[in-house]
Amino acid sequence: MISRTNRQRPSSGNKLFRCLLLGAVALSALLATTVHAAPIEQRLEEGVIDWSRAELRTVGVGTPRILSPTGGVTDDSPRELARKDAERRLEKLVGRLRWNQKDRLSQHPLWLQRGNEAAKQLRATALQRGSDGTVHLHVVVPMSQLMKRTQPTSPDLDAPANPKLWIRVKAPLRPCAQLTTQHQGEPELTVGLGDPVNTERRGLYWQYDTGAPSGDADAILIDATVSESPSGSVRLTLSVPEDEVVRYREIARTADYTILITPPQKGRP
Repeated sequence: MISRTNRQRPSSGNKLFRCLLLGAVALSALLATTVHAAPIEQRLEEGVIDWSRAELRTVGVGTPRILSPTGGVTDDSPRELARKDAERRLEKLVGRLRWNQKDRLSQHPLWLQRGNEAAKQLRATALQRGSDGTVHLHVVVPMSQLMKRTQPTSPDLDAPANPKLWIRVKAPLRPCAQLTTQHQGEPELTVGLGDPVNTERRGLYWQYDTGAPSGDADAILIDATVSESPSGSVRLTLSVPEDEVVRYREIARTADYTILITPPQKGRP
């Protein structure tokens, strides 16, 4: 039998170690329960196609005096040169954007007509000046503006984190700019990038599904199966829960709402 007088009290160092260990375990558990969806981005030489925020980003560079293609020099301001460089990069970036599962946006008739105007819809987010006078202009273009001639006058759609519909796709699916959805007996709906004269604005965002997504808890969760037409367009056949059909119809009749598409991360194309 060991008396109390002989028991060794734990040192303060051991107590601190135990507290740190317990804190690390708790933090790991918290992260495991809060990180649910992985963003989808394509990082290319021209910039970033961010499917999870439905936007394109790039950085234009301008220097005080540069050689022109003819061998001369130009006196344009570095900021103006940076903007022109950003427009060139965005034009290439937009052309690489996937329109559907088969074609890129650069192959779409509307893009062939208006593609040179899309890059001019950029919005500057940051400006950096180097000690040598070089300017780095960070710009962004929302996907919703790619096929439009002018900047929007109405507010943007809901943020990507607050979707009205969450469509969970079980099969691997490449992010694309436009999809067609259909619930049993309901009219087909085109979501994402559409005809620029169409006033309906259904924002389309993508994240890899790794569990329950972060965002609006009131979003309707809908499972979907994928079918593809010979033209390459993708149709999602929706299985709307019976207790959500009425609310789904109300949302579908609305011009402006946001949809989150979550294909599985495993087996992603």
